[in-house]
Amino acid sequence: MAKPIPLKLLFHSVDYHEYKGSDDGWDGDPDSYAEAITIENVRVEPITLIARNNVRDDTEGQSVVFIDRTNSKPFRKPVERSKMSFNGIDYEVNNVKAYYDENPDQPHHYEVILK
Repeated sequence: MAKPIPLKLLFHSVDYHEYKGSDDGWDGDPDSYAEAITIENVRVEPITLIARNNVRDDTEGQSVVFIDRTNSKPFRKPVERSKMSFNGIDYEVNNVKAYYDENPDQPHHYEVILK
């Protein structure tokens, strides 16, 4: 089994508001979110992408959050469209990637793409 991400590299925490959907399924209704929980011992890495086309250059800021099965508390899979707050900035969970080791039953860690 692969070793967990070292605790000394997991020095951040995020507030996680799980997406519960809209109240009645119509696009115009406000989305609802669960109460915030704090996920501790994660790593947040900022990423900046530059997308160029014939008209303009767009800079898109993103972050990746690493959530480790052993050291991050609580360990849970974030739901897309949920919100995560880090350093006072709210982000939306855009994509969640699970990475496995020799244990096929539970991921070794998640990499959460925020926008």
